[in-house]
Amino acid sequence: MPRLKIESEKSLYPPIEVEIDGQAFSLQRVTQKMLMEIGRLDEEIPKGNLEAAWKRLEVLFGPNEAFSKLDIFQVGEIINFVVRSIVAPEAGEKNVSRPAEEKLPS
Repeated sequence: MPRLKIESEKSLYPPIEVEIDGQAFSLQRVTQKMLMEIGRLDEEIPKGNLEAAWKRLEVLFGPNEAFSKLDIFQVGEIINFVVRSIVAPEAGEKNVSRPAEEKLPS
């Protein structure tokens, strides 16, 4: 008889990592409780609580001072990368840097 055996403490997929200024962060195990917290934080952002955007990183990766150095667009890119990596695990590595600010002619 076919049987699927799952150990809840082990992931079926390789870890998802994000590197910030040379420091690697591994995504924690994504649980229902974690997703509920992310959903709650997502609801806070349109209400003007932009700090909730950074809090999502703490939920996903654990607290770290490195997250406070990121701008809102970098935070969004990390969240998008994590979601894409979960939905399509074959997505692979991506390098993101802040685009050079364009100066308007005076």
